[in-house]
Amino acid sequence: MKDLKIIRKEIEVVDKELIKLFNERMELIAQLNKENVEDEKREEELIHKNLSLVNKEYVSYYFDFYNNLFNLSKEYQKKKKGL
Repeated sequence: MKDLKIIRKEIEVVDKELIKLFNERMELIAQLNKENVEDEKREEELIHKNLSLVNKEYVSYYFDFYNNLFNLSKEYQKKKKGL
């Protein structure tokens, strides 16, 4: 097993990549602020589309992750619209 410090450093690298991708996603969402794009059917399709890429051990966490991401995206869209 790897040393705790090494694992933490590797997690930091992954976290930086996640933050970069999160920023990119939110910037794209900002471009949609004039449209009502809430579509639960599409959300479900996106979740299931990539499900095969997820380690089976993490599936329930994957669902939570994406649902939280969608909720944050909707919240941000509402803020951008002034709602």
